[in-house]
Amino acid sequence: MYIRVNKIFPVSAILRPYWLNLKMKNIKDQFSDKTFFDSFSDCETLVDALMEVAPYTDLMAYNQKYEISEGYMEKLKTIASRHPNNEAKNIIEISGERGVPEDDTLHQRYLEDKDEFFNFVYNMSKKYNGITIHYYEVWYKTLYCIWPTVNKPYDGGEPKNCN
Repeated sequence: MYIRVNKIFPVSAILRPYWLNLKMKNIKDQFSDKTFFDSFSDCETLVDALMEVAPYTDLMAYNQKYEISEGYMEKLKTIASRHPNNEAKNIIEISGERGVPEDDTLHQRYLEDKDEFFNFVYNMSKKYNGITIHYYEVWYKTLYCIWPTVNKPYDGGEPKNCN
C-alpha cells in the first residue's frame, strides 16, 4: 500500500515500539507474496522495511517512564541512520484525558514535576532532531490551561500555571 500511495504523494508510517526489534526473517510466513517479501531481503527489521517505502515515519514512543521512551528513541535513531532519506520522528504521549492506558503516557510524570517533564521533552527534541506531538489539543491544554478553540486565538501572553 505504501509503495502505491507514495507514487501519488509522500506518506508517513506510524510505528509501534515492538516493531523496532521485529526481525523480517521472523515474519516471512505472514507474506503471501514471497517475491514481494524478498524485495526487502536487505532489511533487518520491519521498521527498516517501512522506512524503505515511506519517506516519513513516526514512532509511538509511548511509555510512562522517561528512560523507556528514550530507549525507543535511541533504537529508532539507530535504525533511521540506515535510511538517510527517511525523516523519522518520535511521538511522546502526555494525554491523561483521552482514555490512553496509564503505562502508555507521560501524563503522570507531567503532573508530578512539570519542569522535569518539559526538560525531558525539550532535551529529547534537541537530541533526536524533533518530536511529533500526538493529541495536540491535550498538549495545548497542558501548556495554557484551556482547551484550544477555533474562535479564540492565543493572545501571546505567558501561560498560566494550572493545577
